[in-house]
Amino acid sequence: MINVLIADNQTLTREGTASLLANILDIKIIGYASASNELEQKINTYQPDVIIIDHSFSQRFSLADVKRLISLANVGRILILSNRQSRSKVLEVVNTGIKNIVFKECSREELVNAIYKTAKGEQFFL
Repeated sequence: MINVLIADNQTLTREGTASLLANILDIKIIGYASASNELEQKINTYQPDVIIIDHSFSQRFSLADVKRLISLANVGRILILSNRQSRSKVLEVVNTGIKNIVFKECSREELVNAIYKTAKGEQFFL
């Protein structure tokens, strides 16, 4: 079972992502965070295997939050789920150490594949 925490400032994105994953038997949504101030608390409470986060809304989650997550010892693997961005913005994310990025235009199958790869520690870009 892959335990997933969804961190996104938009309710529709959080609940829509969870709905897409609801029938996947070996993926379980264990929690949600809508702002960075609750993200670390939820990570400590739920200890997810994979954290799906959109870093592109600086008022809620930022690249600095992603960097902080990478530095924490108890953090699961991170999957960036974001709107399509310029090459320079994607490289900025990759340079933090993130190996897994999927864009919000992806299909359900692509998202599931990204979660599996992230949980295994394998690289995934779409």
